[in-house]
Amino acid sequence: MKKSLKIIFLLATVLALCSWGEKAVELLDSRKLIDLEKAIEISSPGGAAVFEDEGNDSDTEQSGSQNSSSKMLVITVRDEKITYNQKSVSGAEELAKKVSMDLKDGMKISLVDDYAEAHVYRDVLKALKAVRSEHDFELSFE
Repeated sequence: MKKSLKIIFLLATVLALCSWGEKAVELLDSRKLIDLEKAIEISSPGGAAVFEDEGNDSDTEQSGSQNSSSKMLVITVRDEKITYNQKSVSGAEELAKKVSMDLKDGMKISLVDDYAEAHVYRDVLKALKAVRSEHDFELSFE
């Protein structure tokens, strides 16, 4: 008798704890919880906030820089691979050497974050900061 009471009590407890009477979730109003289009519009492309001393808006730089592609150097970072003008580079130090050799006054550098590893992207930014102390160039982010 005690065993059957314990089983009945246990089943009743389990049913009560497992939401025997479920209630549907109701929102307070019909507004969107998040406006995805606005969130995408506001977001900055990967790493623009990391380069602290750069105050320029990257979107305005990109539109003007694509017109003069001959004066533009493109650096792409994907995973741990660094590509400089569509040629693979072994590291940030080699990148800094190649950029300072190819760089002329008034040139623009476009840094593309193509799902880069964070530590590699930061190393590239440090290398570009070092080159910036020697040469004058504009930097845009994609």
